[in-house]
Amino acid sequence: NGRFFLGYRPCLWESGWALPGGEILPGDAAEHTLLRELRASTGLEAHAPFLLTLISGPQTYQKLGSGEENYDFTAVYVVRDWSGEAQARPQARFHSLERLPDAICARDQYALHELRRCWGIC
Repeated sequence: NGRFFLGYRPCLWESGWALPGGEILPGDAAEHTLLRELRASTGLEAHAPFLLTLISGPQTYQKLGSGEENYDFTAVYVVRDWSGEAQARPQARFHSLERLPDAICARDQYALHELRRCWGIC
């Protein structure tokens, strides 16, 4: 229905609104990570997620507070069917692709651009 879930999080490398996410644990598949992190950060159980794209390259650069630098990748999934109720948090809620909040983390801006392109919004 064109809505997506964002939470506001202060990050070591960048603060702002961000899509739910987390690190892939050793031995995990990307889809399992999606299911685990979505449940942990939103309380929602995803059903039949669809891999839209992988984001890699310069937009994934991070310089952590420790001085460590790295590039990673982001798997962007579309979830059209879920169960459960989103956890009530003041800075986490559903948004429309047509009305984006300010201060979206850079890599998630790219992910949202891809979602908009997929749905023909931009």
